[in-house]
Amino acid sequence: MSADKSFDQTQSTIADCVAIAPPPPSSWKQNWPLCSQLLPPVRPTCFSFYHHALAHNFESQMTPDELSELLLLDEYLVLDIPPAEFPELEQVIGRRAYTYRPTVGQLTIKMATEMNGTVLNWPMDLIMAGTEAGAFGKHKLQLLSKARLSGFTGEFADIIKVPDVTMVPTHRLWPTVAYEFGYAEPYHHLKNDMKLLLEGSEGKISNVIIIKLEPLKEGGNTNPEGFC
Repeated sequence: MSADKSFDQTQSTIADCVAIAPPPPSSWKQNWPLCSQLLPPVRPTCFSFYHHALAHNFESQMTPDELSELLLLDEYLVLDIPPAEFPELEQVIGRRAYTYRPTVGQLTIKMATEMNGTVLNWPMDLIMAGTEAGAFGKHKLQLLSKARLSGFTGEFADIIKVPDVTMVPTHRLWPTVAYEFGYAEPYHHLKNDMKLLLEGSEGKISNVIIIKLEPLKEGGNTNPEGFC
């Protein structure tokens, strides 16, 4: 399925989009990412709540306490954060997927829903199936949740990205596959993240899988088709 295929926002469905980067150039610069530790899997669960995307614009400096209060709202956040303030505020974000673009001073933070955690189960099943089929050896692929990536190139230089899930082959520091799950955030934000991961890594990340779940609406279907 093409990543540019239109997404029907009139009902609860999943768009599963895979984009494949061109063959990597022979002269890569070794800009390695920083990766976090693996989290235990979470079993899929259906939810019947809806959070609107929330945008905040701050004229004065945001404090870590103020950001902590916003995170308690458990909404998709789009914040204006100057580069000088980001290092301190980043420590408050915790185990959430986020993207920081210093050139425009924009920080986006995903909701910490259990549905985001269920994304981890799908690549886990793929790794188990591949191991059993002999496609690769045991422990040859690491599955990382909320891995912090930096070292992107070109127009994406200096961006910090924390995808939902990544697959990293043994003895490599860059992942080769990334999963991005969207619930409250707009679909075009997920496509922008896909472009960042594929092009900004110069092909080191060769596959990005986008999973977009339309938020449930009051009085609508409480069991999103194709998810539970």
